Amino acid sequence: MACTHCDHTGWVCETHTDRPWSAVSAHATACGCGGGTLCRCSADPRGRRSASEIIVDAYRVGSLN
Repeated sequence: MACTHCDHTGWVCETHTDRPWSAVSAHATACGCGGGTLCRCSADPRGRRSASEIIVDAYRVGSLN
């Protein structure tokens, strides 16, 4: 099940942490008014992706270059 805060990208807007960060999400509610910050689900040890995997993905799509 996808996280409703980050649209399963692992990143949220640092100003609006209940909305996905627009640099890595095309979701209609994505926000880019602030920088990106890791979503609280990214560090969840119950099988979700780790923070390091999320950072690698962000570099891959070019949002951290």
